[in-house]
Order: sequence, then structure tokens, then C-alpha cells
Amino acid sequence: MSKTSVCIVGSGNWGSAIAKIVGVNAKRLPQYEDRVTMYVFEEMIEGKKLTEIINTTHENVKYLPGHKLPENVVAVPDVVEAAKDADILIFVIPHQFIKGLGAQMVGKIKSSAIGLSLIKGFDVAEGGGIELISHIITRHLQIPCAVLMGANLANEVADEKFCETTIGVKDQKMAPILRDLFQTPNFRVVVSDDVDAVEICGALKNIVACGAGFVDGLGLGDNTKAAVIRLGLMEMIKFVDVFYPGSKLSTFFESCGVADLITTCYGGRNRKCSEAFVKTGKSISELEKEMLNGQKLQGPITAEEVNHMLKTKNMEEKFPLFTAIHRICTGQIKPTQLIDCIRNHPEHMNRRLSDKITTRMPSSDPLPPKENAIFRKILKCYEMKQYKNGLKLAKQILSNPKYTEHGETLAMKGLTLNCLGRKDEAYDHVRRGLRNDLKSHVCWHVYGLLQRSDKKYDEAIKCYRNALKWEKDNIQILRDLSLLQIQMGDLEGYRETRHQLFKLRPSQHASWIGFAMSYHLLNDFETANSILETFRTSQTVENYDYKHSEFLLYQNQVLQESGDLEKALKHLEEHQTQILDKSVVKETHGELCLKMKRFDAAVPLFMDLIRRNPDNSKYFHKYLEARQLTDSAQIIQFYKEIAAEFPSSLCVQRLPLDIAQGNAFEGLMNEYLKKNLRKGVPPLFANVRSLYVDQSKVAIIERLLLDYLANLPSIGYFTKADQEAGMAREPASALLWTYYFLAQHYDYQRNSLKSLEFVNLAIEHTPTLIELFVAKGKIYKHSGDPIEAYRQLDEAQSLDTADRYINSKCAKYMLRANKIKDAEEMCSKFTREGVSAMENLNEMQCMWFQTECALAYQRMGQWGDALKKCHEIDRHFAEIIEDQFDFHTYCMRKMTLRSYVDLLRLENRLRDHPFYFRAAKCAIEVYLKLFDDPLQADSLTEEADIENLSPAELKKLRNKQRKAKKKAELENAQAAKAEKKKEQYNKSRQQQNQDGDPEAPVLDELIPEKLARAEDPLGKAIEFLKPLQLLSRGLIETHLLTFEIYYRKNKLLIMLQALKRAYAIDSNNATLHGCIVRFIKLLGKCLAGANEYVRIVIQREIETDLPIIGKSNKIVNEEFIARNKDSAEALIAGARVYYDDSSDNKTKAIELLMSSTHLKSFTLSHAQLIYSLLKNGAFGNNESDTEKFLERCRELYPIAIDFKPFTNDSTPDKIETNDENA
Repeated sequence: MSKTSVCIVGSGNWGSAIAKIVGVNAKRLPQYEDRVTMYVFEEMIEGKKLTEIINTTHENVKYLPGHKLPENVVAVPDVVEAAKDADILIFVIPHQFIKGLGAQMVGKIKSSAIGLSLIKGFDVAEGGGIELISHIITRHLQIPCAVLMGANLANEVADEKFCETTIGVKDQKMAPILRDLFQTPNFRVVVSDDVDAVEICGALKNIVACGAGFVDGLGLGDNTKAAVIRLGLMEMIKFVDVFYPGSKLSTFFESCGVADLITTCYGGRNRKCSEAFVKTGKSISELEKEMLNGQKLQGPITAEEVNHMLKTKNMEEKFPLFTAIHRICTGQIKPTQLIDCIRNHPEHMNRRLSDKITTRMPSSDPLPPKENAIFRKILKCYEMKQYKNGLKLAKQILSNPKYTEHGETLAMKGLTLNCLGRKDEAYDHVRRGLRNDLKSHVCWHVYGLLQRSDKKYDEAIKCYRNALKWEKDNIQILRDLSLLQIQMGDLEGYRETRHQLFKLRPSQHASWIGFAMSYHLLNDFETANSILETFRTSQTVENYDYKHSEFLLYQNQVLQESGDLEKALKHLEEHQTQILDKSVVKETHGELCLKMKRFDAAVPLFMDLIRRNPDNSKYFHKYLEARQLTDSAQIIQFYKEIAAEFPSSLCVQRLPLDIAQGNAFEGLMNEYLKKNLRKGVPPLFANVRSLYVDQSKVAIIERLLLDYLANLPSIGYFTKADQEAGMAREPASALLWTYYFLAQHYDYQRNSLKSLEFVNLAIEHTPTLIELFVAKGKIYKHSGDPIEAYRQLDEAQSLDTADRYINSKCAKYMLRANKIKDAEEMCSKFTREGVSAMENLNEMQCMWFQTECALAYQRMGQWGDALKKCHEIDRHFAEIIEDQFDFHTYCMRKMTLRSYVDLLRLENRLRDHPFYFRAAKCAIEVYLKLFDDPLQADSLTEEADIENLSPAELKKLRNKQRKAKKKAELENAQAAKAEKKKEQYNKSRQQQNQDGDPEAPVLDELIPEKLARAEDPLGKAIEFLKPLQLLSRGLIETHLLTFEIYYRKNKLLIMLQALKRAYAIDSNNATLHGCIVRFIKLLGKCLAGANEYVRIVIQREIETDLPIIGKSNKIVNEEFIARNKDSAEALIAGARVYYDDSSDNKTKAIELLMSSTHLKSFTLSHAQLIYSLLKNGAFGNNESDTEKFLERCRELYPIAIDFKPFTNDSTPDKIETNDENA
């Protein structure tokens, strides 16, 4: 006769205690298999898997610490693996998970198996009733199921203290098998055939225990507690009698009944947590985490399920204790109201009289049927965006004197008004409604929607939470709350909300996916995959469509991110036939093989991908990695073989050039250049520009091109070898493209004269080719002449006015020449009519234009306009984040899960984008300038003392005043015009809202004059700095800007922190060097008077991380110059420190500046910086040195307009005469 195999499904506190008993009995008794499997939900405990800990130490360190489990109890993380061979399945898990686990086990366990439920609780049945857990097990798994309930506190059972228990089983043949498995000298078993009553007692006693805990928390004494226990027992008996008639009264006096009730009411965790709930004021979920190590209280959940049934049957008043406990747990009433709720209990009064008692729902003021039907129509009108009809219907209710202050109607009217743009009225109505009905979930929900429309997400979340106090299971409120939580990055709150939605709608796909994703985003990959796997195994998919395919790819992504590559690979191989995107399958498969060093398996995968798309360079790199090829000759040979198979592939022609050297490179480069020059490929230089880091390759390219140039005009071939080989003559355009390439070649090396020579030859050859004028503009830009650069781009765009790219390029060059008005007119060719180009570009979030505008305004000293553009860019990034709100539900519905996760992660680092960094840097620099040199008030010119002015000075002052007056009049006219446009815009927006779009929050108007006169420039600068500190910590500029701001605020520790981080990135940075010197000076002045603790911290940091700050300025500067003697930027910084330290060092500083001009690292930007410093007196007043420097710069940069002698033709307009820049 075969032995009986046992599996315990669950490993919590109670499950582990039972495992001690079952493990010992199974090993002791011959009719049972020694090995007992125990399903354990896998968790990580201090870096180790819980199953591994249990199987090695034989202790459940999380849920039953200090108690050894029998060695024959084996922890298994897969429920199917644990249960597949079992004859007896002991279920001891939280009851809300029974359906999910049961779905996994369907068809995968023995048909002859029997179940035993130790689970105390119910499940909500369809139609409003409750369903017993044993019934669920029987229905799902098609096996008989008994129950075990009793006065069995888990820790006392584990300590082997004497107790009794009750097993409820109908089949008397099963009774001895189950009894023997559990019976011990200290765990005595009584068998009953009243199965339903036994199970119901085990669930309902947890509700009563919560009431006992409330009594203890309130300090009401033992008499009150005894009354609550007795009334609880009476309601338990009555509940069974009403809903499960036929049960025996004697069952309630077994261990499962009164004994279990007394034990739980005095020592169980439901009582303890309920007492803490009253004393601490914390929520049930918080107490579960603190007191139960994450396990769930069954009392509040069971109370909710029972109340759901009572409410459906309209029997809440018949069970006042159960109802009161549920309302306390959900926050509907205070614990202090418990006794009032049971003071007139039916057990205390005549039954005829008690039937007349009714309890009014606390949620809202109900309307009569007629008005309620109208109210439902209001809701329908809101959903259908028929707002005017909704207002008419609301008026019908509110015009009735009885309901003029009906809260929910006022709230809905307010919501409707908000959609029509009448925001002030909307808030007034919603707040009135809320004041009149604070217990209405509708009012709170509407108030949350109003706050959400104003982007006040934190306030909206509070409103939704208040709404859930009165309607805990409202699906729509929970969904809205989850959307706000994920938008705000509240991942812990999002997980809790998705869990609640999962419990309420376990049959919906989105419930499972959202629940899994909440764990994924918290990096709990094991739990996320467990949920996804449970969902996958519970689905019956007939057609493998795109959604199922995306689901599998998302699950594989979770597995990869968990680090379990083996499992991810196995999953991919198992389900690859169900995934529709075969390229992604192969890419993922190949990547996994590479990460796991399975190179042989990766080779055919990437070769197949190359054959699918031979122009994807990534496939070639991955293939070479898989082949582990390092020899350049072998790699080049591979590319030749592939080229034979795919002769038109661009990758196989270009990629070998990165590897080849010497003669091999020259041969390949020769063929590559000739082929592309022959075809006339405009981006040829851009394709090979990355090769220019190797000077030997640059020399070869130049030699080849000059050889072509020598041969093409004379013989019509690139080389004489081509002519001798009898090849066809090259087309006439080959010479043109050779000129074009050489122009770019020399421009890249900043040889402006030669590059201009070749581009002019190309233009002379073909004067209508747009690319030539673009190249010429770039040459002038790189040579320091932005005026001529934009003129060349203007010429280019005139050749094709319909080319948006050239148009945009021309506008950018105009902005760099400070021609803002011209740039706006240029862009107006492609913007919406009826609106100024600047406004339309702002609406289109054209950030490249606004960034260049901001920099142009900054160069011109128009600080307010520069700040306006920076703030507009900042708002664009905020709008992009807001726009992502709509994708939360869309991605979940369409199952684009991988893209959705990428979107959420992008949102977290969005302001790391270069556009934001440039705008923030510009704004910070402007605010620093305004702090150092605030704008004077206009009235100061009027208060000038004119009595002592000479006639010439007085005339100059009058001219200035006239100009200021004219400017003010012009600004007023522009402001009036802008106000008129704004009114028209608001009217159009209001009309749009009437068509159904909610009113967007009105942002403050960005007025340049107001921005330039900010009350706290440093505070505004910090607002731009914070995202950089969070997302751009790897850029040294972030820390240098931090230093500059807090240097002005005299915050020593923050300055030191910024210097420390910058020093770790680049200790030889020239700007950092200047900051260090300034900080050393400041320390000498301020350290003695600083707080004692500040001094200690600074001295410790200097000793450990920045010893350079402990040196003198002179030593620091000399060491820096010696260390960076080949860096022009470093010499300039060193010269500035010399002169700032002492004006006696002027000669030394000037010599250092002049010596920097002879370095290879010296560039045009360095020359412009030095000239600016000399011109502005940073090294004193010395015209001879300035002129000497100018002569050197004219020699190095003959085209740069900054160094040309002053003439009207050569000097750019620093301040233009158009209205925009007046």
C-alpha cells in the first residue's frame, strides 16, 4: 500500500507552526511519506532566498523565528511543483490569494487528493453574498475539502503548549487520516461533521476580536470586553442560523467556537493590532507592516466581506456589532462610537421593537426617486460632455427649496462649470457641496477632479483618499488615485492602490498587469514575475495576438532585470513561438547568450539578424563579440565576405574603416571615397568624421583627396590606375563633390582659408547647390564671423524656400548673429498664420529656437527676454510630463508594457536633456548677473541732479530720457496689443472648453521686465539648479553653478560640497581652479567666525578629500599651471588668479596669456575670452598689450570679426534697431 504524501500550501506564521506538527507526525507514522513539501512564496531576506534559508537552517526566519522546523519539511517556491504528487493538500494562506494559487494548480494535482483548509476568512461571491474558502477549493480543484479551526495561536502551538482544535469533515473515512496527521500529546483534535459552521466560526471570531481590541484600546475594562465577546458570539450564531441553516448549536461550544473566540479576543493579533489602531491612530495597513512583518489582518478584511453581504441583503441593523467594527476599520466612525452602536443591540430589546430601528448611512443626503433620477442624468451629461444640459438639470434639483444645499448636486454643478471655464464659480459650488456633505464620496471625488484639472496632484490625492474613507471599494476613485500616484512617482502608494484594485477586480487583465508593474517599478522583480506568471498560467489563449506577445516580452524584461538570466532565457525559448515580433526575439535571445558567455549560441542568431537587416551596425558589433574576433585582418575579411553577399549594404562598406590601419585602411578608404564621390553622397564627410580622431588616417584621407584633385581635371579619373584599368571616365560632378569634401576636411581642422578656397571652387563649379552655401556658412561660423555665416545660409534657403531644414538652419545662424527679428521672420514661413511666429514656435515647443533666442538675448544684455525664453523651456518640460498622464491607461489597455516602463523611467530623468541643461545654465547665469548688478529703477534717471550738469551732459541726459519715454510708449503699445491677443486667445479657449475640454490651469504671464527685476534672483536660480543637481550630477558645470550660487549666499558647506564633487569629476578644470582659489580666500575671511561644527566639518573634509584647499593661493596656482602647461584654458585661469591675487603680477599674467596663443590647444573661443577680459579691464588698463594680442589673433584667425579693425561694415549689430531688440 502506497504511503500518503502531504503538501502544506503556505508558510506564514500559522503555516510554519502547523509544519512542525505535520513534519514530526509524517516522519513518525508509517502511513505517511517522510518528505513533506511546503509551498513558500519566494522573498529575499538579507540577500538570500527564503526557501534556501528554510532548507539550510530549517527555520522560517521571517514568519516563525526561533523555532526549528523538522528536517523532512522541504520549502518549494513553485506551488505546482510542491503540490503535484500530494495526497493531502493543507491550505494555510491568506484567503485573498486562494483563487490565484488555485488557478495555477488546476489540472496539475492528483484527482484523488483531498484538501484541508486552515484559512480563516471568506471571499465575496458574485451577487453580493459570501463564499466559504473550502467551497472555493472544492469548486476550483474538484477535490473534497475539510477544515481545521480552533483556539490555536500560532506561536503557542509552535511552543508546544497544550491546546485543542476542531476538524470539520463530512466524509468519515477521511476523519482518521486527518486526525492522525495532526494529533499530538499537546495538540488534541476533535472531529465534527458540521463543516460549514466550523469554518464560519473560524472566520467570524476575527471580527469580534477587533471589537475586543477597540475596547482594550479605549480602556473600557473587562466588563465591556466580556459584553462585546458575548454579543459577538450571539451574532456568530445568528449569522450561521440565517445564512447557513441546519448547523448544530453544539458546534459553537467546541474549540472552533467559543474557545477560539476567547483566545483570539485576549491574545490574537487581530486584538493586538486593533488596540494599537485606537492608541496610535495609525492605519490598519501601517500596523500590519510594523506589527505583523507584512502579513495581513483577517479581521478587517472579513468584516468588510460580511458587511458587503449584510448590506446587499439589507440586514446591517440586524448585526450592529459586525457593522460597527467594519465602519471603525474603514474610518466611517470613530472607535469611541462602538458602545453607542451596540447599546441598543437586538439582544437587549424586544424583538418587535428592534425591527423598527433603522440606521442611516453616513455617506450622504439621499434624494427622493424623482430627484435621484435627475441627478443620474447630470452624471450622464457630464460623461457625454453635454455641460449646458447638465447645468439645466442641476438647476431643477437646486431650485427645490428642500434641496438648495444638496451637497452632491452642488459638487456636480461645480464640476460642470469647471469644464465650461468658469473656474471660480466651480470651486465655490464644489466647496459648498463639500461643506454640506462631508461624508459623501461623490463630493470628495469631484473636489479631487477639480484639483487635478489645476495640476494640484498632491491635493487631489488627499481628496481621493477622503473619498475612499466613505466608499472604500469605489473602482473609479481607486483608478483615478492610482493614475495620480504613478504620475507623481508615489510607487509605494501606487502598489497599495493597485493591490486594492486587484482584489476588487481579479478577473480583469489590467488589475493583474498594474499589480505586477507596481512591484516591478519598486524593483521587487521576484514578486512582479510571480504575479505575471500566475496571470499567464490562468489564461487560456486561443490566438496569440500582439497583446499576448507584448505581455510575454514584458515578463521577459522583468526576468532580465531581476538578474536571473537563465530563467529569462528559458522563458524566451519556451514562448518564442507565441511572440509575434521575431526580430526582438532574436535580439533578446542573442543578448542573453552574450551576457551568459554562450558565444556559440549567439553567433547564428546575430548572423540571422544581419541577413534580415544588413544595415544595422549593432548586429555586426554583436556578431563580432559573439565570434570573439580581435584580429583586425580577420574582422576585415569577415566584412569582405558579408559584402559579397550584401553588396549594397552601407555598414559593410563603412565599418571596416574603423578597424583597418595603414595600407589596409588606405585601400578600403580609397574604394569607399571613390564610390561615394562618384555617386555624389552629400553626408560623406559626416559618415567618416569619426575617423578624424586618428591623425594617421586623416593624413591618408587628405593624400587620397589631393591625388583625386590632381587627376580629375586633367584625365577625368580619380587615379591613373583607374585610367589604365580601362574604367569609365568619372562624371563631371565627381570634381564638385571632391571640392565639397576638401572644404569640410579643412574646416574640421580649422584651416579656414583653405576650406574657403575649396568651397568657392565648388560654388564656381555648380552655383545652385544648396549644400555648398551651407558648408560655407559653417566655415564662417567656425572662423568667427557669424554675420557672414548667416548670410551664406540665407543664400542657401533662397535657393529652395520650401526646405524646412535649411530654413531652420538659417534661423539658427541668424540667432547666433543676434538677428532675432530676422530669425523670427524666417521661421514664419512655416508657422501658423494669424499668430506671431514667436508665439507659434512656443506653442510647438520648438526648444532649439527658444534656446538660441535665450543665448542671443543673454549676449545682448536683454536679461528679461533671456529669462522669458528659459522659463518657456522649463514649462515645456513640465508640459511634456503632464502630457504623459494620458498614457497611463492607454499603455495598460493596449499592452505596450515595455514602452510604458520606458516612458515612466524617461519621465524621471526628463530634465537631464541637453535642451533643459542649456536653458537652466543660461537662466542661472542671468540671475547671477542680476544679483551682482541689479537693474536700476526707471525713476532714478528722473531723480538725477541736473543742476550741476554741463550743457553737453544735460543734453545727453535729455536725449536719454526721450529715448526711455519712446521705449516706454512702444512697450505700452506692445503690451496693449498682447493683451488684446490674450483676450482673443482666452475666448477661443473658452469656446473650445464648451466643446468638452476641461479648463487648463492659467499660468503666470512671463513679462520680461518683471522677470529681470526678481525679488530673489538667487532663489530663482536655485529653482533651475535643483533638477540639474538631481539628474546632471555627472556634469562638472552643475557643481560649478552650485558653487557660484552659494558663494553669493555665503554657504560654506554647500560650496565645499560642490567643489568636492567637481574635483572628483575633473581636478584640472580651469573654471574649478578659479572657484577653489576664491573659496580659499573666503575661508581666510569667514572661517574664524563660522559655527564651531561648520569649522570642524570643513577642516575634516580638507584633510581627507580636498587637501588642496589647505594650501596658499600662490602655491595652488603655480601647481595648477605646472600641471596643465599645455592647456590654454588652464593658462588663462592661472593668469586671472595671478592678477586677482595682486596687481603687481600684471606683467606675469599678460605673459601667460600671450604664451597660451602658441599652444596647440588654443582655439578661437580662448582668443575671444582673453580679448573680452582685456577689453573689460580684467587685467587693468593696458591698451598696448591689448593691441599686441589683437595682432596675434588676426594672424591666427584672419576671418574672425571680433579682431578686425573697427569699421561700420565689419562690426555686427550688437543691438538691433528693430522693435524686437530696441
